[in-house]
Amino acid sequence: MARRGDTKVEFAASTTRGGGGLLQRMSSTAGSTQRTRSAHATRVVAKSSLTKNLLERALNNSFLFKSLKANVISQIVASMFEVKVPAGRTIIHEGEDGDNFYVVTAGKFDCIKEIKGQPVKLLEMLPGMCFGELALLYNTARAASICATTDSTVWALDRESFNMTVVYHSEETRAAQILRSSQFFSSLNEHELTVLIHQTERKIYKTTPPGEQGEIILEKGKSCECLRILMEGEVTVTHLINKTEPVSRTLGPGQVFGVVEAVRNQTVDANVYATGKTSSGTTVLKVPKQVFEDVKGKLSKQIMDAAIVQYLARSPITKALNQEGLLSLCPLFVREKLRPYFQPFPNGMTKEISILDEGSVSYKGKTLSTPGKIFGEEVLNGQYRVPCITTGENGASMFVLKAEKMNEVRNQIEKSKMLATLKTVQLFISLSQSELEALADAMQAYDFRRDEILIKQGDPGDNFYILCFGELVVLKTQDDGRVDELMRLKEGCFGERALLENKPRAATIKAVTNGRVYTIAKEAFEEHLGSLSELMALYTQEVERQQMNEKIQFNDLQAMKTIGVGSFGRVRLVYHSLTNEIYGMKSLSKKLIVRYRQENHMRNERLLLNKISHPFCSRLIKSFNQGSHVHLVTEYSLGGELFHLLDRQEDGHFEESQAKFYAACVILVLEHLHSKGIIYRDLKPENLMLDTEGYIKVIDFGFSKEIDGYTYTVCGTPDYIAPEIITMQGHTKAVDYWSLGVLIYEMILGVPPFGTTNESEQQVYNNILDNNYHIPEDISADAADLISRLLLNDPNRRLGMQRKGIRDVKEHSWFRDIDFIKLERKKVTPPYRPQNFEEFDASYFDRYDDAEDSSAAPFTSGTWDDCF
Repeated sequence: MARRGDTKVEFAASTTRGGGGLLQRMSSTAGSTQRTRSAHATRVVAKSSLTKNLLERALNNSFLFKSLKANVISQIVASMFEVKVPAGRTIIHEGEDGDNFYVVTAGKFDCIKEIKGQPVKLLEMLPGMCFGELALLYNTARAASICATTDSTVWALDRESFNMTVVYHSEETRAAQILRSSQFFSSLNEHELTVLIHQTERKIYKTTPPGEQGEIILEKGKSCECLRILMEGEVTVTHLINKTEPVSRTLGPGQVFGVVEAVRNQTVDANVYATGKTSSGTTVLKVPKQVFEDVKGKLSKQIMDAAIVQYLARSPITKALNQEGLLSLCPLFVREKLRPYFQPFPNGMTKEISILDEGSVSYKGKTLSTPGKIFGEEVLNGQYRVPCITTGENGASMFVLKAEKMNEVRNQIEKSKMLATLKTVQLFISLSQSELEALADAMQAYDFRRDEILIKQGDPGDNFYILCFGELVVLKTQDDGRVDELMRLKEGCFGERALLENKPRAATIKAVTNGRVYTIAKEAFEEHLGSLSELMALYTQEVERQQMNEKIQFNDLQAMKTIGVGSFGRVRLVYHSLTNEIYGMKSLSKKLIVRYRQENHMRNERLLLNKISHPFCSRLIKSFNQGSHVHLVTEYSLGGELFHLLDRQEDGHFEESQAKFYAACVILVLEHLHSKGIIYRDLKPENLMLDTEGYIKVIDFGFSKEIDGYTYTVCGTPDYIAPEIITMQGHTKAVDYWSLGVLIYEMILGVPPFGTTNESEQQVYNNILDNNYHIPEDISADAADLISRLLLNDPNRRLGMQRKGIRDVKEHSWFRDIDFIKLERKKVTPPYRPQNFEEFDASYFDRYDDAEDSSAAPFTSGTWDDCF
């Protein structure tokens, strides 16, 4: 099986697919297509209408431009410049880097490639034909030479102009896409949306490091003249519960805020800050109130939902819900208009939750007209008494949650509360998000009565509890018979040590009021998650491993053989005698990093590696800053590349069961990365190593990036690149789901879906953009369905990008026999265990000269390397 080259923009560009993970990021440097916030301005070169038409036709026939709109094509054509080429001159030399794309408008060229040392003419280039598209995407060696056979003319486009134009328009397009895809604006027609889009103003707010407040967008108590849509980044909305307790929720791209304040001329009831993981800022689209006035009649349901969310956000009963959770409750409410002087709760009792929206009510002579006042919120806790209110002379409007919907709301709120509580339990610190969710799902509700004993001092402990509502008292009987009250509980959990050890209960827990707990027995816990003591032991081992890694000194590492050499340095196997471990060490020249302006890239990679800790990831052991070089020491897997194992299969592919196992391992890694806001962007068999037991180890995080919006870097391996990367429209974690689909296809069928090694990169990209691939009938229907749902050109429709996220992938029918929790704990037997991996041996030591590393003078280059 041949390998196709990586497409690298931020750090490197190799010429062969594969070559062993760690060194993939170490070949020739390349230019950046990183997004710029500078004003869009490209040159305009005069040309005749005939020339413009010829250039536009040529561009429309090229894979790289086919998805661009006519106005973008016209702007690109306007920036192209003329180049006269005399007969006999070679405009492109095979093997050289280039950054220009050309369209022939006059004359003739020969396309010549050297084959077995001899120049071979491949084709003749005539007017209307183009060449050099890949140079617009990234630095790559020219695949052939182009020589003029007559006096000729070409029109050229350089990479910088192309990038500026496409990225600028992709932002404009995405702003429109955000509005069109937003549920809030779904009832508007195309004309109304277009008018809205043209009146929208974009503003970027500064963000700050995690844990700090960024620039304020809306301030509590101030007026609001625009409704706002988050385009990129994150915003944090902070409400006060009971006037004193701040509760913050995060909004993501596409979500709308400031609606109620703008529409109803109300003051802002929360502080809204720009937050996020990147320094590029948070981008917000502002729709002026006067523009919105013309269409708000068609958005009454959306405005109602926005009001419900705003009112619920400051209620104590929903403080465990995130923004998505609040939004999911909106369809359960109905709006009711109440007549003047009406008593909705004549007996002071209700089994419904009602929220005052408009109008006023009075109680005991006092008038209340503040929107958002909630009546009956304690119904969720089994308490039905409410004030006997009366509507005012103009009546009132309320949002009402009917009794038959109460259980649905209660279950959602209680599960969110359970998850929030479980995250605070020290004993569960080693559990992943999916494991915590599984634990919450396994817990059973139990309603207790006043004076009931839930736990009795001295009894054997077997159950763990989470208190949902009600009040409990903790009592301790002393040796002299005296009973002391230790504390009272209105929230939180208790009894967790019963899951760990068989010891008598140390105190009695008695109900002060009626209430509810969720509980799970030790046996049920172990059935779902395994032994807690074993999980804690694994966590302890991980902590000890990290502590041991901190003690590793650079001089303790003995260099073994070099496994890769690149433009910035080399990758070696190194041996640490104190731990008897073999690691991979990437050593990079600071001077070269600075020369090729890769300081930020290297700093970001180093900081990102600190955040990655998963059993199926090659983890960072330690980094060193030694004079002229920086060094990254990582885990090294001796079981070999998955690519080689795939290549050795008799039929050139895995059985579906084996492919499923490896895909499931990768899904767990993607879940880990995405939960931290990290996209991987380099998924392929060459970056999947096997450990000595046969489990996957994902390596090489050089393309990984922490994002909270869109990013524009062109990177990856051609066979695995998602269409939105090729078109530079901005991409998100959806590219990892695309690559997962390609990986599953290649593992099952032995070849990637969009091209063979005989096809050019241009043809592969063309197939990707056209979604041109074939699924044979001899693979299972489940596998075919999964692949087709991952390989969707629309990233928003791709499996994994809906509300449930990666859970949709894990719950796909193809994975029905995979227990992801057991797999993550390495309790599932791998389909293949490496038998002949190399153990450490003294003969591994190479006697090569490292003088170029040790003798190089220290290099000072600012502060980018202070994190090593």
